[in-house]
Amino acid sequence: MKRLLKIKLFRTLIIGPRLIRPLASASNLKKFLIYLLTFINYRLILYILILRTTLILLITTY
Repeated sequence: MKRLLKIKLFRTLIIGPRLIRPLASASNLKKFLIYLLTFINYRLILYILILRTTLILLITTY
């Protein structure tokens, strides 16, 4: 079940926000908010990883 959700999430992220239709029901809004939160979390994790690697490289060079 969770794996299916993840696949759907990645598909929606790949397709992009331009295909998101005007949200009709509250359940759709909830789903959209969950997608948004997960997307932000993934980006944050990526940024943290990049920052960590750059810091490690800087420490090793000096």
